[in-house]
Parts: sequence; structure tokens; C-alpha cells
Amino acid sequence: MLKRLLLPSIVIIIIFGVWFAYTRLTTTSVTVVVDDSRYEVRTNATSVHDVLSELDIVLDPADTISHPLDDSLKNNMTITIDKAEQLILDIDGDIQRIYTHKSNPVAILDEQGVTLGTEDILLVNHLRIDSAVLSSIRNTPRHLRIIHAKAYSIDDNGTIEAGTTTATTVGDLLHDSGYPLYLADQILPPVNTPIYDDIKITIKRSKPVAVEVDENQVQTRAVGETVGDVLEMLGLQLLGKDYSIPAEDDPFDSDITIRIVRVSEFIEVEEHEVPFERIEVIDPSLTDGEQQIVQDGQPGLEEIRYRVRLENNLQVSRVVQSQAFVRNPVPQIVAVGSKTSP
Repeated sequence: MLKRLLLPSIVIIIIFGVWFAYTRLTTTSVTVVVDDSRYEVRTNATSVHDVLSELDIVLDPADTISHPLDDSLKNNMTITIDKAEQLILDIDGDIQRIYTHKSNPVAILDEQGVTLGTEDILLVNHLRIDSAVLSSIRNTPRHLRIIHAKAYSIDDNGTIEAGTTTATTVGDLLHDSGYPLYLADQILPPVNTPIYDDIKITIKRSKPVAVEVDENQVQTRAVGETVGDVLEMLGLQLLGKDYSIPAEDDPFDSDITIRIVRVSEFIEVEEHEVPFERIEVIDPSLTDGEQQIVQDGQPGLEEIRYRVRLENNLQVSRVVQSQAFVRNPVPQIVAVGSKTSP
């Protein structure tokens, strides 16, 4: 009975031993080290490339490896991979992903051929780092941003200032430079324009002005050469026969009051009754002193058309445009007796 039980076990042991020996003879023992990770495998792969594929290890372009990918595997071979760190490099808004084996920001920039001027700004992981401590950074950053100092000039109503700046927009530059601005000031290029080298900025200063319109007075600031320019900037249109005081073509001076006069004209029609005429005719058939209406009189109707002009809802003129009879009067005819009494 014991022999019957031992025989299958012995057969299994022999088969396993044969399989183990075969495996040892037909596979290669390889160690793959990726940074701090270590993989020890036995493989049927024949090249470095094949064993990396088996382990799903993908190489980035900047990674370094101890053996060429087409090298044949050897028993007990150790393959060492040094993975490059990925980071974002932003140079004045030009963003790219780079790979590096460096850890210090200055060394990384030097590797990329990027130089920093004395007025340039370097942000490491979105933080501005003092140049005195840059050399002590040992952990590879995830984000580097460089803002190069750029030349600019500002023309503030004829006063010119020039210099360099690391501001990113026109608005930031004017704020950092201490320029007080009013909402109505004209700035070219606009305040949200990114700063570029040798940018020329023009500030056209607005001036205070009061505008009386539609029974309201508005105190504001505006830019323009003429009164018409100011009204256009403020979106106040002169329609039809409207006019302004001073006139649209007059020059715009600081602290003036512009009065807008709204003009409307219309035709007003009036009708007047025209009295009829009385006509007497002698009738010898009637006794002297006796009268008899031969024809009834009928008053006429006259239409008068006036052109009325209103300025700011006040009437300033009312002129007759036309006058005509709508209906002519009909005279009353009265017969007057002339016959003497017997």
C-alpha cells in the first residue's frame, strides 16, 4: 500500500525536477533596476528591448540605460535605467514639456541653453525664488517659468518714460509704474495686451466735463478734440435737428459744460369759422320796411397750418405755414321791400 502511494509522488518530483532543470537551462536570469525599483526575473527574452517589453517598462527619450536595447541578454545581467524627470518650462508664455536628469533649476536652464538676465524673473513651482538660494535646491522642480525683462516706453500726454519691465500685461506695467488712470483714459495698446519687447504705450488723458441732457446733468470725464468727439464717446447722439452748446465742431476744453438741446418740429392745424356776408336786394313787391330772407347764410371754414418748434419741450416758435378755405361762406340774401302803402 505504501509503495502505491509513494510511486505517484516520486513521478511528480521527477517531472518537476526535469521542468526546473529545463527552465534553468532555457531561460536567463536578469535584474532590471529602474531608479529605486528592482525587478529580478527569469525570461525567455533574448534582448534588452524584449525584456523591457515583458516588464511594460517604457523609455522616454531622455532616459539613460546601461545597455543598448539590441544587446543580447546574458545570465545574471543587471540592466540599470535612470529615468529623466519631466517638468514644464514656460519662457514668456512659450510652454514646453522637457526631460532632465538635473535637479537644480539653474543647471536645468543651463542644460536647455537658457540664460537669465539680471532683471529677469525665475519662478520655481510658481514661486519666486531669491537668487541666493537657487543653488541650494536639490529636488527637481515640476514647473519653471521665466519672465524676461522687456524694454518699454510710455507716452503720457507727451511726457515720455522708458525702461525695462517684467510685468506681463500693459495694465500690470502701468500699475507697477504708479500711473493713476481714469476709466475714460484711452490706453493703446489696451491694458490686457501682453508685454512684448520695445512696446510703445500711449496714454491719452481724459478731461472732466459736465453734460446737460434730457433734464439731467452728468459729471464725467472724456477724451476728444471736439465737443462732437466727446458726445460720440459718451454715446449721446444728436438726432434730427438736435444741437449742442457749445457746437459739435467747437474744441473740447477741460471743465466745460455741454448742453444738448433736443429739437422737435410738428405741424399744428387750426380751423376757424368764417362769418357769412349779408346781402340786401330791393324787392318792389314787398312793402317798404318789410324784409324776407331769400337765401340762408352759411359760415365758411378756414384751415390754418402752423409749424411749431420745441426745444427741450419748450415752444420757441409757431409760424403759419399755410392758410386756406376748407369751405367757402354762403352769403345770406335778404329781400327788402320798397312798395309804398296805399
